[in-house]
Amino acid sequence: MLDYNQQSAWKRRPFSIPTDFGAEVGRGRRIITPRNGFSWQHYGISTRTALPTLTIHDIALLSDLYTFRDFFRVSRFLSGHLKVAAFLLASYSQISNVALGILRPALEVLADPDSGGMKLFLLLPTTLPVKEARRVLRRLDQTWWLTASEQVSEELMLDLEYV
Repeated sequence: MLDYNQQSAWKRRPFSIPTDFGAEVGRGRRIITPRNGFSWQHYGISTRTALPTLTIHDIALLSDLYTFRDFFRVSRFLSGHLKVAAFLLASYSQISNVALGILRPALEVLADPDSGGMKLFLLLPTTLPVKEARRVLRRLDQTWWLTASEQVSEELMLDLEYV
């Protein structure tokens, strides 16, 4: 999620359009990108305008922080909803430090019967008794979740999972 165009200014090297139109990725070679068909790479960086993207490293970091249930579906959902991925990366410390009885948070993509679309559920597995777990969730909602998740509330849902 970095702006790789900024790195070119730091290196103080001008961009040049390569004359080789090969399909191989590398210095001065064409790279296929899902958003604009192709872009050029020179000195190891892209010359296209920076678009928000989710890299393999971002997915790997998220999978280290959260348990992905059906890795392919969750990573595909996150690739299509960049705000949700950025929110999850930024808010891990708030989510993981809710209470001692909350285990490693899990992400699962489920169909929403009301809208007919897909939603990502952030599940907080807990070993706490039901009343105490609900109290923890209510406290999280009141102190942080409801205001922090306004931008992603259509795509991301929070719920408890009793284990």
